[in-house]
Amino acid sequence: MNRLVKAEIFRLKKSLPFWILLSLALAVMPLFFCLDILGEKLNVQLESISMTVFISVMVIPAIIAYISGRIYGKGRIGYYEIMAGNPIRNIILSKVFVEGSIFSVTYMLSLSLYYIIIGIVNGLGTIDIPFARLGLFFVVVMRICICSVLIMMAVRSSSFGAGIAYLRFMLFDSAIVPGIMYLVNEAGLEKLYEHLQYSIVLNQLMMSAIGQINKTLACHIIIGFAAEFILWYFIVYYGMKKKKYH
Repeated sequence: MNRLVKAEIFRLKKSLPFWILLSLALAVMPLFFCLDILGEKLNVQLESISMTVFISVMVIPAIIAYISGRIYGKGRIGYYEIMAGNPIRNIILSKVFVEGSIFSVTYMLSLSLYYIIIGIVNGLGTIDIPFARLGLFFVVVMRICICSVLIMMAVRSSSFGAGIAYLRFMLFDSAIVPGIMYLVNEAGLEKLYEHLQYSIVLNQLMMSAIGQINKTLACHIIIGFAAEFILWYFIVYYGMKKKKYH
C-alpha cells in the first residue's frame, strides 16, 4: 500500500501545478461577485455564493476526472499494478487517498478562502456555528472530488470520465432529481420531496453555507457521501476484477 501511495504521489506531481493554478483562479472568483459589498459582513457576502458554487460544481468534477485519467494512463497503470500482484482494494484506495485528499483540500480552500478572510476581517454577522458549516461543506467537497476520481476509474478514460463526472454532478442534480421532485410534489409526498431536496449536492453546499444546520442535513451529507462512495467503489472493483481475469 505504501509503495502504491508513493507511486501515485509521484505521478500526481506532473499535474499538480495545473490544478493549483485552477484552484487559485477559483479562489478569486468570489471577489468578482462581491465587489460592491466588500465591506459587508460574512452573512451578506455569502448571499452571492450560489453562483460560485454552481460554476465550480459545473467545472471541477470534469477537470478532476480528466486530470486523474491522464495520471491513470487510460487504465493501463491500474492494469500493470494488478499484474504486479497488488490487491485491487489497495490500488483503488491509494488513488482515492492521494488524489482525493489533495483535490479535496485545494478545492475546499479555493471555494472558501475568500469567505473565511471576510469572516475574520468584517465579522460573521448572523452566521452561526461556522466550524460545523465548514465541516459539512468539506464533506460535500470530498464527495465531489473522490467520486469524480472513482467515476474515471470506472470508465478508465480521461475524456469519457470527464463527461460522465460532468453529467453526474450537473444533469443528475439539476435535471433528473428536480424532475423526480416535481412528480413527488404533484403526488403530495411532502416528506419524500424534502429528503430529495436535501440529497442534491448543489443544495448541500448551499445549505451548509447559508441554510439552517440540522440533523437531517448532516445525515444526508454524510450518508449520501458514504452511499455514493460505496456504489462507485464496487463498480470500479468489479471492472478491475473482470479486467484481471479476462
